[in-house]
Amino acid sequence: MPVSLHISNRTRSVIHGILFEYVVEAAAVFIQLAIGFCANIAAVTNKSHPDTSWIWGSATMIATYLSGNVSCAHLNSSITIMLWFYRGFPKRKVPRYLGAQFLGAFLAAIAAYSLCYQSIERYLTTSSENLIVSSFVAVQYAVGIGPATVFITEFMGALFLAVMVLAVDDKSPSTGMRSIIFGLVVVCLHAAFASQTEAVFNPSRDLGTRLALLALGYDSDLFRNVTCLCWSYLGSISGALIGGLLYDLVFVL
Repeated sequence: MPVSLHISNRTRSVIHGILFEYVVEAAAVFIQLAIGFCANIAAVTNKSHPDTSWIWGSATMIATYLSGNVSCAHLNSSITIMLWFYRGFPKRKVPRYLGAQFLGAFLAAIAAYSLCYQSIERYLTTSSENLIVSSFVAVQYAVGIGPATVFITEFMGALFLAVMVLAVDDKSPSTGMRSIIFGLVVVCLHAAFASQTEAVFNPSRDLGTRLALLALGYDSDLFRNVTCLCWSYLGSISGALIGGLLYDLVFVL
């Protein structure tokens, strides 16, 4: 006998009228990051270390296609802040979007770790080098990468991303074309910057993921280099804001 889920009209209207875009935003972030994290773990545990840029780009394309018509697929707290500052994105929605993005990142890290748990355990028993944490967050684990490098890397990546977000929004392509463009942008940015900071460009993704790893039993060493973390977050937010200014000054006719 088929199971029927009865949802009242009032509940349905609440979900669609108040929560729907935030749920969609969180779900899109979850899909994007869960796929990306699993790809990073596979690269580490299989000891092949292939370039995962195309996987991250494809995951972004999928997430953008699924959420573009509902939440506009911000997927990134720096982009949300930039759109509020330059494009009048409603101020009241900003905290909710940031919360949705944080929640999506937190759940994505939990899901990816759980899905790959056996591979991770096998890797930890056969390898002397622990790269599992750096599959999720890499800012403070790259050898020789200091706060200045972290800042400029995250700044430039977020700047380029913000310019492309505004350019695509101005040209208003179809949802399918928009998702392809953003997927290719992420491929380029990930290939260019991931070796230094994992190409995060997104404070909510980084913080949500670190707290998820903390909940999974990793110790507070995740937050041992607070200076690097602050410069990373400052770099991504300021990069997105400067990118928005650059676009309006140079590329808008």
